Amino acid sequence: MRNDIIQVVTEYKEGAELKHKISDELFAEKKSATRSEFYAAQASGLSAKYVFEMDMEDFESCDVSVQEGDVVRKYYQGHILYNGEKFEISRTYIKDLSSIEITVK
Repeated sequence: MRNDIIQVVTEYKEGAELKHKISDELFAEKKSATRSEFYAAQASGLSAKYVFEMDMEDFESCDVSVQEGDVVRKYYQGHILYNGEKFEISRTYIKDLSSIEITVK
């Protein structure tokens, strides 16, 4: 059941300035990283703290597009805010057509 509240942070550049877009509060389900995810992350030099499952449409709504002359640059989500802590997104996995799993460290 998706009853955990998270916010998604997207960092992007506008000119030379680094900015942050923080989403509204979104519903997600927090899961512990499984043993296989934990060891797979360790083997590749990463770490896995939690896995959040959420609606794909909510996650994609956090993308940022910035017009730079004739070019549009797209920036993607980099962090999750949960219970006052900031976690870096290390991996995303499309579970089905409407759900995404986000592994954070």
